[in-house]
Amino acid sequence: LPEDEIVTRIHEKFVPAAAVAIPGSIETWTEQRAAFLAGLGEHCFRNWPATLEPLDIERVFAAERDGVYLRAWRLTAEPHVHLWLHVARAAGLTEPERINLIVADDQTWANALAAYRTVFDDVQPAYPAVNPDEEAFARERDLLETSKAVWAILTPRGVGPGAWAEPGSADAVHLRRCFPIIGQTLDGQRVLDVLRTLEGLRQATPDLPVTLIGRKEMAGIALYAAALHGRVEALRLIQPPLSHREGVELINVLRFMDLPQALALAIENSTVTLEETDPEAWNYAQAVSRLLDREAYLRFE
Repeated sequence: LPEDEIVTRIHEKFVPAAAVAIPGSIETWTEQRAAFLAGLGEHCFRNWPATLEPLDIERVFAAERDGVYLRAWRLTAEPHVHLWLHVARAAGLTEPERINLIVADDQTWANALAAYRTVFDDVQPAYPAVNPDEEAFARERDLLETSKAVWAILTPRGVGPGAWAEPGSADAVHLRRCFPIIGQTLDGQRVLDVLRTLEGLRQATPDLPVTLIGRKEMAGIALYAAALHGRVEALRLIQPPLSHREGVELINVLRFMDLPQALALAIENSTVTLEETDPEAWNYAQAVSRLLDREAYLRFE
């Protein structure tokens, strides 16, 4: 595209993106916060189900091999929408200190599958073009042995065992474009998937703190889930998009907020670590953290 193109932002010629001022007081932040949450409910997630079905959690398999205990669970996020949650820990770990929940994109899922397929191939779900990686499994096993944590990998709708089409294919693109027809986006539905998974983890392990982890677009999805859930103790965002213009598609969101405002919502209740990003792009959230006296809860690595 030429340098002076306007194709990628032509919609903002009709409805300008919001310019959100950095709040100068707690009172102003409180007003902005209420407006953000109301806007998300009214404009972005209004077509979520009014009544959620039971999670109907089903264990798919459990196996212990080479010092690793691996289980897989299937959850029902909505009728006919089933999520896979793989949960791993060191075989000798009896009192974990926390749960690290990874929201997987296609690459994260493929990497994890390659590692665990080394010794769990006979129980893992079928997935194309992923070969066992012994070195990756050794790293995973070392991590499990030293972290004193349970590690869980959520594959939200359209990813991993629940993929509708080959990643990056024309069918996958077509399906993603169908969601706005029903007043949704795929990313908006994935936020719901994370919230439902957090609900299941709270039911099963109410006393264990949760760290929610996401990479690239899934970092943005994890961010919104943490902001809406309000009880995620820690959040780790790796290479997050700096704006919705770069990723995480939510209907109408730029009319009233952007990702830095979502981060400000999250730091009210979570310790947030951002990796491989530009701190200056998050000035709004840093200003709110100072207002709330939570500067120590926002970290850049």
